Amino acid sequence: MTVTREQPWSDESPAHGRILVLTANPISQAVYAIGTAVGRLVVVLADDDGGPGLASLGPKEGDAVVLCDHDAPDAPQFLRDALASPGWLVPVAGGALFTLLVVTVLTSAVWYLGTQGLPPSTGY
Repeated sequence: MTVTREQPWSDESPAHGRILVLTANPISQAVYAIGTAVGRLVVVLADDDGGPGLASLGPKEGDAVVLCDHDAPDAPQFLRDALASPGWLVPVAGGALFTLLVVTVLTSAVWYLGTQGLPPSTGY
């Protein structure tokens, strides 16, 4: 008996978006090194206190929006802009308690988005 098997992979190369990162720190340096090593365009927004913000980069579908400094002054606006964008939000959180806070904020923001539209300041 002959079984026809489907090819489990694709020879098509998927289109990859950019990696957009807030703020310049050791974590964003690592994201930059890894992202560029695999051929991705990585943009780090170093100005995190009244800087140009995420909107200045025009996030598109397929972009990864990485928030790796939740203490940055621009972090709450960056988070709201990321949630409103067609890009994929990648929040980086270290430590169990801080991770719980970030997950709580994101869960609340997603609920708020579903019921009211864009959330007001997250207040963390």
